[in-house]
Amino acid sequence: MSTAQMVHNKIAKFPAGHPFTVEMLKQPGQGNWKAVQRSLSRMTQSGELKRISKGIYTKPEILNGYTVVMTGKEFIACIERTTHETVVTSGAQATNILGISSQAQDLEMYYWTGRTKTITIGNKVIMLKYINKKYANKTHPLLELFLSSAYFLGKDMFTIRTIKLAEKNIGWVKISELKIYLPVIPTWVRKVFQQYFAGIEKVIKISDYPQLKFISWNRHTDEISLDEAFSLYKSNWRFIVQKNLTNKERRLIERLTRVYGELNV
Repeated sequence: MSTAQMVHNKIAKFPAGHPFTVEMLKQPGQGNWKAVQRSLSRMTQSGELKRISKGIYTKPEILNGYTVVMTGKEFIACIERTTHETVVTSGAQATNILGISSQAQDLEMYYWTGRTKTITIGNKVIMLKYINKKYANKTHPLLELFLSSAYFLGKDMFTIRTIKLAEKNIGWVKISELKIYLPVIPTWVRKVFQQYFAGIEKVIKISDYPQLKFISWNRHTDEISLDEAFSLYKSNWRFIVQKNLTNKERRLIERLTRVYGELNV
């Protein structure tokens, strides 16, 4: 069978509108890649194929006069396969998914470890925006989202409060799955997560803090996490008699506000 026929037969099995890479045409014993490229070039010129980007093609699917090409996961897989770069969820989209922000993207955009570029497919423009490799980690779906969010928001805006917002949406149990990945993420992001986990795990005695004990009258245990203590203080702050706070309890409240935010809001 000729190379041209092999290429035609292989491409015939691909669904219209779905991207594919040149590598997907590779067959054992097939070494004449110049002939493969010539076949692809001829099919592109004749309109049988559309070249999306270097090494990525699709069989055009026309809908209402527009060329339709599936993007999303399939497209990203093709980009990664041909460029050997890592593509992750953009920061704006990641913060939206996590529930940190309601901001929506105006165009289809991804972060990737290559140079910033745009790809035009029919009437659609896709942006690939550079991200430092340290933040492009797809080991765990949530890790990908949090690192993209951290890169997007920066040190001033990605704080323990940011993680707390995400917790309302996905729960602390899911976030706790990321503890094993802390050694491999950027140092400043790791410190934010360590603060968050310390708040969940560190336990104090309610009886050591009179005003906390007063607002915890309906609890059946003397132990509470820092995270829970802050929530309890915040929701009951109007009942706290500040002049009756002991020095120890004042120090606790100062510590909580540094980490979690103000109480009397």
